[in-house]
Amino acid sequence: MSATSSVALRSVKQILPAAPRHWVGDGFHVHPVFSNKAFTEELSPFLMFDYAVPQRFEPNNGSPRGVGQHPHRGFETVTIAFKGEVEHADSVGNRDVIKPGDVQWMTAGRGIIHQEFHSNEFSKKGGEFEMCQLWVNLPKTNKMTKPHYQPIVNKNIPVVDLKEASLDGECSEEPVGSVRVIAGSFLGTKGPATTFSPVELWDATIQKKGTVVDFPFPDDFNCIVFVRRGEIDIMNDSGDKKRVSAQGVALMKRENGSIRIQSDQKNTSLLIMGGLPLNEPIAARGPFVMNTWDEINKANRDYMMGNASVFSARPSSFAPRSITASLAWPRPDIALVILSVADRFFCSFLSVALLLELELKPKKERLRSDVEVLDPLLFDFMSDLEAAWQAEAMREDT
Repeated sequence: MSATSSVALRSVKQILPAAPRHWVGDGFHVHPVFSNKAFTEELSPFLMFDYAVPQRFEPNNGSPRGVGQHPHRGFETVTIAFKGEVEHADSVGNRDVIKPGDVQWMTAGRGIIHQEFHSNEFSKKGGEFEMCQLWVNLPKTNKMTKPHYQPIVNKNIPVVDLKEASLDGECSEEPVGSVRVIAGSFLGTKGPATTFSPVELWDATIQKKGTVVDFPFPDDFNCIVFVRRGEIDIMNDSGDKKRVSAQGVALMKRENGSIRIQSDQKNTSLLIMGGLPLNEPIAARGPFVMNTWDEINKANRDYMMGNASVFSARPSSFAPRSITASLAWPRPDIALVILSVADRFFCSFLSVALLLELELKPKKERLRSDVEVLDPLLFDFMSDLEAAWQAEAMREDT
């Protein structure tokens, strides 16, 4: 116990500094928050976390920025919009615009294909954009559940006042911040998200610099503290402090007790998350997260073969925009064939553009190296397809 408090406190296990940013599609410039801890049992049931810091986008009268159609299986995606708007569409028929403060909780389950872009309205006006996406693992018994979509609008997320921690037996009743309870519960207030395993997800703000706040957290849960804005110290029973800066994350020890946080800047913003570990094997590759590599291979086969009983609709059945229409390409028939085949190998727009030699040559080698590391199968496919395309071009020249 702390000498200044009778409250048991959790200790910091490890601090991960802000990781370098990378682009997801052409609309999301993100920090991979969990870095090399992603897809490990240390974070369970959370898997991955991308955070796009506030960034201004100029008005865009062309195709909206974002990520084209891609599949998922075996987990859930949680998208939180802080600024700007994200437009979602999927193969189950869901279509929605996530506005500031809104949350999209999508259960991929046995298989879903979706796409995410800046909304048409935001694209036309431009402005500041900030969002994040978390991946939450599904228990083995629920990985092949029916896909599901929870649109959680800002007004339906309960807000709980934060009070300053009692360090000397006295504390003010004046609120010093607030917590939006997205999932789980905080001080008896339950969040609206339905989950397949116990999960906590809180969006917290501490208004004043130097304020100390306690966040009670369920025993035996993994716990993660992400600093979205500002800087904090996390205090333990001995009074020691661990500093976490903006876009950094603290992995807490699995022990009983609250998380004691002191804000070092005004208007500090945090995401506090965690859950009961699933204690199951994690097999993850590309857009699929299962328990075994045989299950990953089956997911690849189901998607590439267009298994209608699992991936119930092909991308063309819900695409609101024509990719090929935006390509200044003299042979749209061939482009369509390449796009349809490449899509089954999870190609992004940039990957396809590389194959078609579309004004992206400066990004070509970087894209090649990224794909080679992330998905060797896709890299081999791209190399073979590009070689075939070049051979065809040489034949046309002769």
